Amino acid sequence: FPVTIFSLFQGWVIARWQRIYAAYWQNRLYQAFIGARWSFFVHHKQGDLINSILTETPRLAEAFFLFAQLISTVVITSIYIGIAATISWQTSLFLIGLALFLMLSVRRITKRSRRIGGLLGPLNAELNVKLSEFLSWAKLIKATATESMTVDSVGATIAALRENNTWAT
Repeated sequence: FPVTIFSLFQGWVIARWQRIYAAYWQNRLYQAFIGARWSFFVHHKQGDLINSILTETPRLAEAFFLFAQLISTVVITSIYIGIAATISWQTSLFLIGLALFLMLSVRRITKRSRRIGGLLGPLNAELNVKLSEFLSWAKLIKATATESMTVDSVGATIAALRENNTWAT
């Protein structure tokens, strides 16, 4: 029972830090964007800037959350290993060796996951840019009867995001 309460508290603290971290970066990015020179806005698309604030900062906060959980897990696991080693050092040593073997076995999967994760940021930015531009140009798109082109373009980006998010998960 105390372990459960500790785990709940730990999860709440880490989640709170995660939201503080995300909010900090969202505010900082917005302040940087709004304080930038005119030339900055000439060279950057509105959708990319919006994507940075709405999509990339939560992804950064998720990485922060996972890192904090990893640190917490390492601390708790070290305590458990210490307790187990005092009970049976032979079994503990065997289990540590097995864990190291399993960790090395999944390295290939980790590398592929990292590569796929690197594709998600640009795809999210691309979707944000397309949605921002196409929706702000809606009247022009209607007037030129190019709706199907924009639907296909957005659909292709959404499909790529769906596929990459599935593999990343």
